[in-house]
Amino acid sequence: QQRWKDEYLTWNASEFGNVGTIRVPSNRIWTPDLVISNFAGDKFNDYMITNAIISSDGSVLWLFPALIKTYCTLNVKYFPFDTQRCKIEFISWTHSGDQLDIFYNSSFENSVYYTPTNQEWAVDGIDTERHVKFYACCEEPYPDVTFTIKMRRRSLFYIVNLIAPCFLIFMIAFLGFFLPVESGEKVNLETTILLALVVFLLMVGESMPPTPDAIPILGMFFALTMVMVTIALVMAVISTNIYSKK
Repeated sequence: QQRWKDEYLTWNASEFGNVGTIRVPSNRIWTPDLVISNFAGDKFNDYMITNAIISSDGSVLWLFPALIKTYCTLNVKYFPFDTQRCKIEFISWTHSGDQLDIFYNSSFENSVYYTPTNQEWAVDGIDTERHVKFYACCEEPYPDVTFTIKMRRRSLFYIVNLIAPCFLIFMIAFLGFFLPVESGEKVNLETTILLALVVFLLMVGESMPPTPDAIPILGMFFALTMVMVTIALVMAVISTNIYSKK
């Protein structure tokens, strides 16, 4: 929602049957040209045309539904126990701070709604900050209001389907060292474990977006486990070969 005051939209309510508020389509009045600087959707600021509530003192309240898509840089180093901070930055497209100032009314805390029932993410909170920026081209200030959404990944699915099976496979890989050579199953066991780890590593890669800034610790663990199992497989082949020559 947006609130502002327009001195051209005032009237004396007593002269118009004590009508203190009216509703007017938003495309019939002036509205602030606020845009999202990190917008990532197909249509820029595709807001639905709704009625704006105008009071006799010139106060305007504009409530409108909108589906907002923004860019967010992810840090998946601690996947799947990671937390992310995504920002939504509102700025004026053509006005400086001298012409159009932007504030967040902190008294309306309930004006920011979110649903905590997302299957993959839990929203821990939303912070709001106002910044004033100056650019080399201009002397005027350019304010913005930035909402920072703090999200925590729900990790139970990944614990059950990725981490727990990987640890079990890791423990079974050690058991291969205690198998007797004459059983002939050392090579088969290590080969099966190596293939299983490749599958899990592919699952981890499909679950995460490609980020060059950080390598997930879980992916590094899978890679090191694959190296260890590969070494165990080579040792199993060597020991089986030596045993077969006796």
